[in-house]
Amino acid sequence: MERNLAILLTPPGSAAIAVVRLCGPLTRGFVQRHLSPPPAAGKCVHSTLRDESVVVDDPIVVLAGQAVDLNLHGGTWVLQSTLELARREGFEIVDSRSA
Repeated sequence: MERNLAILLTPPGSAAIAVVRLCGPLTRGFVQRHLSPPPAAGKCVHSTLRDESVVVDDPIVVLAGQAVDLNLHGGTWVLQSTLELARREGFEIVDSRSA
């Protein structure tokens, strides 16, 4: 069975940018439910990340196969809200050094 992972690619803590990679079979559904406009494969798209009616951030998003990179603003609330949303959607949160 293929795992669904949410991987923080940048060091933890506040920063200008935080990159979270989602990968696995649940990725496409996450993209369709939470990103508007949805990204096109292989292109950088400025999108809006929503958790229901709450706008979490306006990331730059790159979709490649069963993976999507969310280039988020690096504030603590944005990062934690994104990882919590991914966890609720079925993604396992992992450390980038162990993925």
